[in-house]
Amino acid sequence: MWNLQLSGAWTVLAALVLLPGIIAALIRDALVETETRSVQRTFVNAAIFDVGIYVWLLVFSPLGLTSYPSSEPFNIMTAVAAFILAVVFGVVTGAGSSQGIWQRILFKLGWTKKGPKNTWVDGFQRAEEAGAWAYVYLKDGRRVLGVPKYYSANGDRTSVFLVRGAEGKEPVTIYDKDGQNPIPQNGPGVLITPAAEITLLAFLDGRTAD
Repeated sequence: MWNLQLSGAWTVLAALVLLPGIIAALIRDALVETETRSVQRTFVNAAIFDVGIYVWLLVFSPLGLTSYPSSEPFNIMTAVAAFILAVVFGVVTGAGSSQGIWQRILFKLGWTKKGPKNTWVDGFQRAEEAGAWAYVYLKDGRRVLGVPKYYSANGDRTSVFLVRGAEGKEPVTIYDKDGQNPIPQNGPGVLITPAAEITLLAFLDGRTAD
């Protein structure tokens, strides 16, 4: 009976110790929509996060940041610090991976020949930095011209919300097949969903789409 209780206590303690890494891994998975998920991969990421979290706590404990006295290694302040770090690690790594930040850094440093993993997101980010308009070609032949405001995180299911440009003075415009007969839209914007099937996306410096 005593052995059973002791075993249960160690199981609970192990679960509590591993919990911050699991939380960080789940947050990261929620933010990175383009990756294939699996239980094994999540647990591997959780173990890596746990190592990083507890190394951080040990390194900074002399500074009094986590209140980590040797006599009470798992006090409440340490637990709170671990869970805060779990959220921070999960958000930072997840957002960085989702936006291709880490891949761009490695590419610019010359440590990899691969460009950003999510070229769909990277293209929109570069267009936003340049203040470009988007000229969207749809499968049915129609085309839409506007300023990209929101876009999907996954390039396999493409969607984009185009809004008015020139400080709201220029409307989003829909063209029929072959880019003829422009129809300005009076509303705030046009949402292009995956059902429309984007076939080509051109980013233009100016208002004119030739």
